[in-house]
Amino acid sequence: GALIIGVLNNGLNIIGVSAFWQQVVKGVVILIAVMLDRLKTSK
Repeated sequence: GALIIGVLNNGLNIIGVSAFWQQVVKGVVILIAVMLDRLKTSK
């Protein structure tokens, strides 16, 4: 998980995304990961 966030940070910095949108993208990625985990464990 930390590796994915690190790579995401690096990529967003390289393409020049503002700090606000970097936070938004990271938040969405974390929410998706949590939802997928809950779907996987509920079965």
